[in-house]
Amino acid sequence: MLNNIEHPSQADIAKLDIYGPTFDAELSSEIKARMQQLDITPTQLNRRIPGISKSAWFANIQSTAPHSHALHNVAAFAWLSQSSCLAFLQRKQVLAQRPNLCHKTLESMIISSRLNEGLFQQFLQLLVDKMDTWGYNTKQDVVPLLDTIPIFNNEFLMPDKLDIYDFKADYYQSIAHQLQEFREEHQIDIDFMATVLNEPISRIEAFEDPNNPITIPAVTAMRLKLGFKVQDISIFAAKMHKYRAFYNYQQIKYAREEIMVALMQPLTPAQRQWAHDTLHTIVKYCCGITMITISGLHHLH
Repeated sequence: MLNNIEHPSQADIAKLDIYGPTFDAELSSEIKARMQQLDITPTQLNRRIPGISKSAWFANIQSTAPHSHALHNVAAFAWLSQSSCLAFLQRKQVLAQRPNLCHKTLESMIISSRLNEGLFQQFLQLLVDKMDTWGYNTKQDVVPLLDTIPIFNNEFLMPDKLDIYDFKADYYQSIAHQLQEFREEHQIDIDFMATVLNEPISRIEAFEDPNNPITIPAVTAMRLKLGFKVQDISIFAAKMHKYRAFYNYQQIKYAREEIMVALMQPLTPAQRQWAHDTLHTIVKYCCGITMITISGLHHLH
């Protein structure tokens, strides 16, 4: 398990403690906004993920009376909508985690997740061609990056109907294996992990038990990612078996995000603005058709 991380300071943990109480309300707002972008309703979501009722989806988008979001429910929605997990986090928190990012780069990382493979490749070609005119050595510095995107054909899409209970078991069993390995590899004491995640030690032990996996709150996953500055969250899905396509989906999103960072980092602010605006235009005029195709939402209508 390769993942460069940082052990959070007391100041970092204090910031998580401030963000934590507002996280679920903000997450509800982000889920609602994504549903509006895709023009889908709780009724339609219930048809794709029957184990989550219409009333539960309505509750998921009520930011005025938020409840604790379960990680597996958020993960299923992200998979269905092909969303980057970054879209569900407070932007300033992500920027604080990665000082090398600017706001335009982060927004471009999030927006790029909405494109299917073909449109994303077309955007990359547009950007590479433009970078050539700007004087960048794309053949040496950029083109090799394009080969780092894994190709899974359609083996990264959510099935037409997702058994949320099977998905939950598969996901949390994988997390249990990987979380324990993550702790051991990075020499994280269980007491410290409990402090960072704001959970009792007994809960950390339960999270790491693959034989009796328990529900993990989304806010706990947020604290893990931001607290330890974990870039590649796909590692926690690496031991999934029945829903391997979910792991593939997370790998693709991470690869795209890192390519966007690498491409935009050397650009000037004006050039980053051009890249962001171009990407936004592609999404604006193609996203409706694209998202219906890649996420199988056509089965809803």
